[in-house]
Amino acid sequence: MAANKKATNVIAAVVTFVSVIALYTTLHGFGPRVDTTAHKALGQMVAEEALKARGPAGRITVLARDTGTQKNPYADAELETLQHTLKKARGVITTTRLLKLNPIRLIAVAPGDFFDVLKKASEEDVVVSLIGPPVLSDQQAAKLGERHPKIVAICAGWTPQQVNLRRIFEQGLLSAAIISRPDPSASGGRSMEETFSRNFAVITSANLSELPLMASAVGAK
Repeated sequence: MAANKKATNVIAAVVTFVSVIALYTTLHGFGPRVDTTAHKALGQMVAEEALKARGPAGRITVLARDTGTQKNPYADAELETLQHTLKKARGVITTTRLLKLNPIRLIAVAPGDFFDVLKKASEEDVVVSLIGPPVLSDQQAAKLGERHPKIVAICAGWTPQQVNLRRIFEQGLLSAAIISRPDPSASGGRSMEETFSRNFAVITSANLSELPLMASAVGAK
């Protein structure tokens, strides 16, 4: 009899739990599905740019956002796909540094932190920044000299309008900057490459004319 009562209690608990979940789903739902397709494509293509830029014995250092306390599925998708792509390339030594960012400021690595990372790397190495370009002073850039690592940086969203990417290219600090297209479309891509090209563009010193104008330049017109 005690066994029957225990079984009844278990069944009642399960029914109650299912009812609560059903009621919550009906009233609130579980929120919209997070589509990270474009960000996975971004992570893969950034990794491929880094692999092309590195020297024969070069290492790759990745600077990424620490999402331990502030969840961000898009940032996580970029980093995980990038790491997976780099892992498939044999013999590549990769180091990842997770940085805590101020959520109310421009997403970027502090100039001093970026300078320290570049100073410790060799010219065969590549530094991949998933959180913006190196915004260094001319004095800091001069201290680095010409023999510094290649830099591939995600400069998506409003970054090109807020940061003078042309100046950073002129300082010789950027090998490639990945910017957002003005009319992105995450869906419809048949491959990672097509999804990337629908949403992002790779800017190098050869196609700087494709950079959008900074907000200050637009206001001056």
